Amino acid sequence: MTVLAWALALAAPSQTEVRVVLTAQGATGRVNNAKIGLDLPPGQLPATGHFGWYLAAPRESLDYQPADPQAPLVALGRLGEALQEVRPPSQWVPLPPSPGGAAATWRPLPTAPGATAAEDRSSRTVPNARVYATLVDGRGPAGLLILDAAHNGYAFLVRPERRSIAWWRVTAGVPTTLIKEDIYRPAGWATLADMVLETALALTGTWLLVLLAALLSLGWATLTRPPRGSRLPAPAPGAASPEPPEQLITQNAQLITQNAQLITQNSKLITLTMLLLALAAIAATAAIGLGPLEGIPHVQDDVAYLWQAKIFALGRAWVPAPPLPDFFDQGFILITDGRWFSKYPPGWPLLLVPGIWAGLPWLVNPLCAGASLALIYATGRRLFGPVAGFWAAALGLTSPFLLFMSGSYMSHPATMLAVAAALYCFVRMTSRQSSVVS
Repeated sequence: MTVLAWALALAAPSQTEVRVVLTAQGATGRVNNAKIGLDLPPGQLPATGHFGWYLAAPRESLDYQPADPQAPLVALGRLGEALQEVRPPSQWVPLPPSPGGAAATWRPLPTAPGATAAEDRSSRTVPNARVYATLVDGRGPAGLLILDAAHNGYAFLVRPERRSIAWWRVTAGVPTTLIKEDIYRPAGWATLADMVLETALALTGTWLLVLLAALLSLGWATLTRPPRGSRLPAPAPGAASPEPPEQLITQNAQLITQNAQLITQNSKLITLTMLLLALAAIAATAAIGLGPLEGIPHVQDDVAYLWQAKIFALGRAWVPAPPLPDFFDQGFILITDGRWFSKYPPGWPLLLVPGIWAGLPWLVNPLCAGASLALIYATGRRLFGPVAGFWAAALGLTSPFLLFMSGSYMSHPATMLAVAAALYCFVRMTSRQSSVVS
């Protein structure tokens, strides 16, 4: 399934056909069945210009989450930036010229940092001229250009991540001013191709989790293997007890010493196992939070939690309402009696406050996940032994629901940590009482 998904994703990526046609009144841009016109006064359209294409820098995508240079752990933010750029880059595939038309001669253009652009020197921006092109793997603003000799003019921009089309004014090869905007419905195949790519990424992550579980299992088996010579050989059936008694005393002393060493090694092994499980959970959930989830809130609950946490970080329970509340309406954030705050209980937003202060709010839930799995292992070890505790934590570490929820801004991981801590304390208290009674 994984190989098939990647084969389909690479062989048939998401494609969006874009068309621009010049008219006597200006120009018309079209994507699928959606079109938007650009009406210009006579003489404003470059009569001796050229067509071109433009690809914005990946960081201009609405879903891109840049690292905070002021954060104490800015290196983790840089890692998040790298993970967001793993996806295939966007590219324009110009269609072949019409019969009798000249072959396109694309020449790179200077543009904004990180962006790329080119113009077709063989084209002419005359009435009824047109340019067709296909945007492959669109991940940010991309457009077709109408330029004069100074690289000024207009751009028909497509933003696949928000399904929008728009006309922009271009200055020195860079779109600078929005003129008109509309939305479009993506083609069915483009939507299916995006879903196949996401499936390939998810399946790859699943295999990585399976590999991680196998490595943890192998490491556990290696660490828990008794050292050589820790057990004395059992006497053969019918063999006489060893003589004299002094030899038995020596052997018992050796066993006591070896048992003390095993207890010390076992304590260190428990601590090491809990630490490794916690670190693995933190790394996996942080990678998901900064990768597929981009380190930003994606649902109304996330937005409300993070908003209230930022208010608490200011030392306040609410902030003054904006002057035009209707323009700031959000389902789970309330504006009433001149006050602006979230409707949810304060517990989880308060836990987010240290992350806000550190500039790493996305790291709070991964830390909760790591501590939870360490406590799950400790609880399982006390109830059913170290093997059961290890596999209970390992199954959590390979649970997609746990990983993705712990990469979000939802309150579930914090609740999981509270329940895991309460269960561990209860099991430890009852096991101590039973040992005292016995």
